[in-house]
Amino acid sequence: LTQFHALDFFEHIVADAGYGSEYNYTMILDRFEKQPVIPYTTYQKEQKRKFKNDPTRSQNWEYNANDDYYIDHQGVRFSFYRHSKSTDKYGFKRDFKIYRADKHQLSVKLDELAKTPGGRQRYMKVNPTWNYYKAKVKDALSSDKGKAIYRRRKFDVEPVFGHMKRDFGIRRTHLRGQRAVENDIGLALMALNLTKFGQSISRLETNFINNLKSGLRFLNRSKIIVRILLFENQKLIVNSQPPFRSVKQFDQKSV
Repeated sequence: LTQFHALDFFEHIVADAGYGSEYNYTMILDRFEKQPVIPYTTYQKEQKRKFKNDPTRSQNWEYNANDDYYIDHQGVRFSFYRHSKSTDKYGFKRDFKIYRADKHQLSVKLDELAKTPGGRQRYMKVNPTWNYYKAKVKDALSSDKGKAIYRRRKFDVEPVFGHMKRDFGIRRTHLRGQRAVENDIGLALMALNLTKFGQSISRLETNFINNLKSGLRFLNRSKIIVRILLFENQKLIVNSQPPFRSVKQFDQKSV
């Protein structure tokens, strides 16, 4: 996207679930100020009834925003414990909130449920930034406009890769280096465009010939119709004339 020079001409950025990450959402929303129409990896899974009704999922736990604590499906309370940070191999930093099960629950049974099999207090990690982006993307994908935009991707983008694999047998590049790979893919796309251009010309020629044949057939039918009309017109002219009398008959009648 940093190399794309037409960012001002569109508002939405569409991709498949493989690109639905916190880093990509951060770049698209905060840096480029665009709306991502990119489902995250678990988006389809989270839409299913089984996931929504699964009490073991922390997303389905009861949350108290005022006191900042969770209560799981067993009734164990997890209070905010501390903040945490992590950095991946690409240098992207993520912020987490750690929630730990309270040592003193409402009952002795809950005290036992608040511990792991090893005897330690249970804890959970929450990424507020990631949850915010997920909610924003979910709203975009569930809207009528978002559905229409994402549906078009299947017709606008996917066939290109399918044609490259099927018609040209290109499944991966065999070169190294960004410049070499760009040239390799560029030649493949150029060949694909030339193929589509040739098919378009062929369709135009076929349509032109069909239209020409249709025009000739229409012209022939028009000639026949004109001849019939002329013939009928001549018959009307002949029938409308008074009967012819010879000069002799006319003279006798006059006398």
